[in-house]
Order: sequence, then C-alpha cells, then structure tokens
Amino acid sequence: MNFTNFFNPKGCNYWYLVSSFLLNFLWTGTTLAIAYYFLQTPAAAASGFLQLGALISVFIGAFIGGLLFGTVAADGRGPTYGAIGSLGSVSLSLFFFATIGGIVGLMLAIIAIAGGLNGGLFSLRKPPKNKK
Repeated sequence: MNFTNFFNPKGCNYWYLVSSFLLNFLWTGTTLAIAYYFLQTPAAAASGFLQLGALISVFIGAFIGGLLFGTVAADGRGPTYGAIGSLGSVSLSLFFFATIGGIVGLMLAIIAIAGGLNGGLFSLRKPPKNKK
C-alpha cells in the first residue's frame, strides 16, 4: 500500500469508516471539553500542560481508532481506516481553533492524522516467516 492509497476508500467497509470518523470526533470533542473546563479553573497558568495533554490524547484516540477498526475489518486497509477516521478529529480541532488562531489547531490536526496512520499500520498483519 503506497501513500496515495491511504485516503482512497475503495474496497473499505463504509460502516467502519463512518464509525472510525465518529469515534475520533467524539474522542476529540471530549478531550477539548475537558481542556476547556480545566482552563476555567484558577490554576489555568499551566495551560502548556493542557495543550500537551490535548496533543497526546488526540494522538492516542486516533491511534486506537485506526488500530481497532483496521483490526476488526481485517481487509488489509488499516491505514485507510486510520487516516479517514482521523479526519473527524481534524475537522473538530480546526473548527474550534480556526476562530482563535494559533498553531495548536494545526498541530492537533497533524498529530491526529499521524496517530490514525500509525494505528492503521499497526493493524496490518505481518507476513509469515519462511521456514527453510
């Protein structure tokens, strides 16, 4: 599978694609809601830790989505499920951060796609070793 086929849904189960998209969308929405809640507290001086936590959470969510749906589908298209599923996270993070500016929204988008691709690549089956 080459890089141009990662975003090509041909041969994929569309229910798994939609489910992966929704899982990433809900995961990122929950992460951003928790981050905004903690920004309202008096200890909001640690906002750098909140940004780092949001980046890690979005990566892990996209990774788990790609790994889960790539493994369940078992059709050799795991990176596609991860990449297209991570677009749910990308759309939500860019929607919220495009209005306030900053680089955090762009970083969340890149991290989400990287996490989805990594999870999808981990879901691929390894070829059997030749016994000679």
